[in-house]
Amino acid sequence: MGKRLMVKLVAPLVLLVALLGGGFLVTMGILESQKDDGLLVNLAGRQRMLSQRMSKEFFAFLVTGDEALKGKIEQGIKVFDATMKALSRGGLAPLDMAFSRTAELPQAPSELRERLDAAEKMWGPFQEHLRAVNRSDLLQDKALIDTVKQENEVLVGVLDALTSEFQKQAEARVSHIILVQEGLTVLGLLILGICLVLYTRSILHPLRQVGAMAQELSSGDADLTRRLPV
Repeated sequence: MGKRLMVKLVAPLVLLVALLGGGFLVTMGILESQKDDGLLVNLAGRQRMLSQRMSKEFFAFLVTGDEALKGKIEQGIKVFDATMKALSRGGLAPLDMAFSRTAELPQAPSELRERLDAAEKMWGPFQEHLRAVNRSDLLQDKALIDTVKQENEVLVGVLDALTSEFQKQAEARVSHIILVQEGLTVLGLLILGICLVLYTRSILHPLRQVGAMAQELSSGDADLTRRLPV
């Protein structure tokens, strides 16, 4: 009888502890997979900004002929190219324009591969056209100038969509954590309720019976043939 009682009392507690431990491990696993989400969203957004900035510098060079803009465009190309490769295939991505700080990125998930491939495909000719600032006959090449403008608009659209996809993935992981926590809360409350029922039936109810019998004994009207609950 004592062993059965111990099982009834201890088993729900063990189950509750296991549930809490399992929930903790699951949550930590999700958080671990989420640690790079903010960085990926920021870098994808920076790619969009870089594309626009390099285009502005390109057209500013056409107007001013400022040689310093050539260096800025080339540095932007290097940062954009390194970041694009890291976002797609994983590896080190520059966190600033001087490459003084970098971050290791994971390989992109398969569901983002199509958009990343599209961005890389557009980026190849776009960067070569941006480097046309080194050509002496650039101002006479109206077709190339128009191409740079069109390519930038298309690339910005693709990068916008890519940033949105990274954002959706991050939000999906947050939703997953919330769902897991809600499920664990419901299960925890259910187990707690079972514990209360078992404790009430196994401990409190017998104690009340013993108390009632003790009162009967003290009053002198007790039924001495009744057995104490054990």
